[in-house]
Amino acid sequence: MLSYHDTVESQTRIKNKLKAKFRQNGIKCRGETVYSARHRKEWKKRLPKDKVVHVVVEGLWQQLDQVKEVQEELLRHIRRQSKHYPEIKRFKRITGSGTVHAATISAIVEGPHRFAHKKKLWMYAGIGLAEKASGGKGVCKESDP
Repeated sequence: MLSYHDTVESQTRIKNKLKAKFRQNGIKCRGETVYSARHRKEWKKRLPKDKVVHVVVEGLWQQLDQVKEVQEELLRHIRRQSKHYPEIKRFKRITGSGTVHAATISAIVEGPHRFAHKKKLWMYAGIGLAEKASGGKGVCKESDP
């Protein structure tokens, strides 16, 4: 489960480096097309003729493709494995919680026996309500995960 989150972080890091490389060369790049294999020829034309810049950008695109492939494979594995765990199905019923979030909660929590009562479990998982006080007035809001 944690390897999936690591690949997502790696993907974000590579995307940031890719856009930074274009910006270093005075090229504005907004949106997602800079990452798309379909638009790479257009983006390469905008780069300066410096061979090193082209090699670096090509390398980043290659890394991005590899990370995406691994991420998709891990996601398929998570979906397949999550069918065997009833607690993941229950976590998925939480509004805004999908397979990855539910499996992550399940993996980190391990079992409810670790917690004195359900409110502590909810707070640990980031799905409970936290009571905050300001100026003598109590305010309920969602807890930060």
